[in-house]
Amino acid sequence: MRNFSIAALIFLSIAFIQEPQPQPENILPPENILPPENILPSLVNLPYHMRETNHNGNCVHASFVNLLRWQGQYEWADWWISTHGGGETDTSFTRDLEAAGIYYAQTAFQNDVAFLEEACATRRGACVAVYDGPLYGYNSRTRKNPTGRIAHMVCLVHLDADTAGILDNNHDNNIIYVDRDAFIKDWKSTAWAVTPLMGTPAPPQLWRHYETNYRALCNSFSYSGYCR
Repeated sequence: MRNFSIAALIFLSIAFIQEPQPQPENILPPENILPPENILPSLVNLPYHMRETNHNGNCVHASFVNLLRWQGQYEWADWWISTHGGGETDTSFTRDLEAAGIYYAQTAFQNDVAFLEEACATRRGACVAVYDGPLYGYNSRTRKNPTGRIAHMVCLVHLDADTAGILDNNHDNNIIYVDRDAFIKDWKSTAWAVTPLMGTPAPPQLWRHYETNYRALCNSFSYSGYCR
């Protein structure tokens, strides 16, 4: 009996010896799941299923609805897109906003780049008028339109010293990144930008943006698992 007790104590002592803990440098994500250099985080990253698509020249309204949803104004967004449509100018659009009682901020024909910077820095984003089709991936050069000029409104969702992020309600509603200076030059054709002031933007992501590559994270785990 005594030998059994001694053996049990030895077993328990061994069982409670902790394994050495990994050092922080050993638990960083593998290099192969870091993002390519051309992938940037977006300050305004509306979930894909909530992004409104342009229908029949509805780009101004689709862009504005995207920002309403980003600010949590879902009922306003659904009502607006169901009751408004067609092309707009800065004056006609703001007239409709004021008639509906929607708070907003706008600039037009002032070349006010600080408006864009503040809209992005506060994570509200801005609806912006753009014209240089090829800059945003449009194959719009023709004999009658050799410059490829368009008349379109999109959401500016990212702006830093080098790059502008554009959420286009065409192009499958994807975010594209273009050169900041080229974007600013194009935008200054009318310098029209408008953003709703109806709610608080969604909180920042609590994860590093490259960690949304779930398959890569799953495959990087040492043990086999279900990685679809």
